[in-house]
Amino acid sequence: MTRLGIPRGGWVTFAGVVLLVAGILNVLDGIVVLRRDHDFPGEDLLFGDTTALGATWILIGAIAALAGILVLRRWVFGQFLGIMVAGLNAFWHFLFIGADPARSILLMAVDGVIIYALTVHGDDFV
Repeated sequence: MTRLGIPRGGWVTFAGVVLLVAGILNVLDGIVVLRRDHDFPGEDLLFGDTTALGATWILIGAIAALAGILVLRRWVFGQFLGIMVAGLNAFWHFLFIGADPARSILLMAVDGVIIYALTVHGDDFV
């Protein structure tokens, strides 16, 4: 416990840190897709338009980073947003399982752990 009475450590902190890191990495992935669109063959992607793909990655990443910050601050809205963005991220990676199966399956599992941490340990939120 910290001085303000907000518990630290454990599953919720793990979920917040992973959401924050995943959000930053998703934003970076989106920027890479926008800058190097010729490296991504359209037939391996769900959408042929790499601009829409990059913009979607940036949007999901920004929301995930915001959710990570709010979860680390133990806000109830952060808990809700974290569950929603982890589910959205898992679904998004499911759509791209054909292009990169190992990464997609790993990240869907991590999103499942985030959802577990935020739902089972909801008492940590103020």
